[in-house]
Amino acid sequence: MITLTQKAVSTAPCQFSVSVIDDQGNPYDPSGDAVEVAYAPITSPPTEFDPDTATWYASSWSVQAGPPVTYWVNFMPGPLNGGANLPAGSYTVTGRITDNPAVPILDGCYLVLT
Repeated sequence: MITLTQKAVSTAPCQFSVSVIDDQGNPYDPSGDAVEVAYAPITSPPTEFDPDTATWYASSWSVQAGPPVTYWVNFMPGPLNGGANLPAGSYTVTGRITDNPAVPILDGCYLVLT
């Protein structure tokens, strides 16, 4: 996973790429599906991420033409303009794509807020 870094007092868009396959094992375009992200603090010792108790934030898609086509999840940490107001620290950012019937939860990136 990639690591993104920004100031905790900054509200700035971030993104990570995802690859999704359908039930036949073929590449799938998820950009028509709802996407959300959750931020889990990195702790020592590590704690297990629980999607049922996580706070999910609405996100959006960007599509980069290929080949290969790349699907980007856009999210915005930060205290202003609807960003996720998080204290300084290190987080894993997890994505959730809501399709029918599948709802994959995918590792996104590490986020360090200074």
